[in-house]
Amino acid sequence: MTAQSLFLPPPALAGPVSAIQNRYPSNPVIVAFPPRRISNHLRQVATAAFTIGRKVISDSQFPDRVVNPDGYAITRPARWR
Repeated sequence: MTAQSLFLPPPALAGPVSAIQNRYPSNPVIVAFPPRRISNHLRQVATAAFTIGRKVISDSQFPDRVVNPDGYAITRPARWR
């Protein structure tokens, strides 16, 4: 799930989570929320939930510029820095 999916109405995500839990009852469904984007409804239907810390997100970012094996450079947008 993405941060954008947190803006959908609660049933939009509760349904898939419930379906997974019904299909695989022995497997937990754990939801990870980005900072300051918690859905209480989704938290209630999931087996467990936690918030990803800002430092973890910051430490997980690619460099500002990545060059693939073909020499093509991919640059991170300024607003993502």
